[in-house]
Amino acid sequence: MDYLKFFTLIGDILEDVFNDEYVEEIYSTVVEDLRDIFNPKEIGIVEFKNGTCKFKASRGVSYTTIKDIHRKGCHPVFEYVMNKREIEVVKEGHPLYPTAFENPYVSLLVVPVVAKDAVRAIIFMSFDRDFELTEDLKQVFRIIANMVGVVIDYYYLKDLVDDLNNYDPLTGVANFKYFHEFLYREWLRARETNHPFTIALIHVTGIKECNDILGHVKGDELLKFVASIISGNVRSIDFVARYGGAKFVIVFPETEKADSLKYLNRIKEVFESSEWSKKTFPIWLDISVVSFPEDGEGEKELIAKLESRLVEAMRKKGSDIIYS
Repeated sequence: MDYLKFFTLIGDILEDVFNDEYVEEIYSTVVEDLRDIFNPKEIGIVEFKNGTCKFKASRGVSYTTIKDIHRKGCHPVFEYVMNKREIEVVKEGHPLYPTAFENPYVSLLVVPVVAKDAVRAIIFMSFDRDFELTEDLKQVFRIIANMVGVVIDYYYLKDLVDDLNNYDPLTGVANFKYFHEFLYREWLRARETNHPFTIALIHVTGIKECNDILGHVKGDELLKFVASIISGNVRSIDFVARYGGAKFVIVFPETEKADSLKYLNRIKEVFESSEWSKKTFPIWLDISVVSFPEDGEGEKELIAKLESRLVEAMRKKGSDIIYS
């Protein structure tokens, strides 16, 4: 083995982590460097999550194989390695040989990646030749697997920290800071593509009375309910955040103002048919809407107009969605 290339692989992984690349990019780096070193017929990394495995990076593996494994949830070879947790070469004489993917192989190297005392991923390479796994090579693959395991742990913890930084702990939707980061990216994209996007601001009027009469626990329940019906009645590509206090904001990418109204009307209808709108004191939703570029070319201009329209909506006490 060319140990210089092995050290290059280690350096490439560290560089990707330092540059804060997506974990999928790091998987691709590992796959590309290992392919350069060992020239396998097929190579890939599968990750285990919730009892199933998903391809995260691959070269030479057919789409049919990937689709079949995703459909079945796993593969006998991967299940075997997950349980045994050892680096092995599957070839003639092995109990799993010739259990294969779509294409046959002479030998198949499987390397478990252990993180938090569980097999979290598997690196595999298939060959149309006999692959000899020496003790030196086994040690090399242990080091690679350990590094990938550290990367998995790092990104797992990073995701947890990002969630703490980016999401409102009460309602579970994004927070005000994350909203502005998302809005900036969406504004850049829309400006470059000359495509529209729409923003809606929703205020829960009656939250103060709810807190005063029923208590803050019920007030929190009201906010969580509103967050849930907003999230449940928009598209997966739409962005929902708590704007602050009793206000929520929605960003509708690639959406004209008129197209956003059907989702906003649905949110109003769901709320108005709920028990919350039938309290002895009034609770309703005030909604304002702006669109890029129709209502402004800049972020600040759009937000100023959005808040101004919300004031108008609050004066009308939830009777209209103010969008002009």
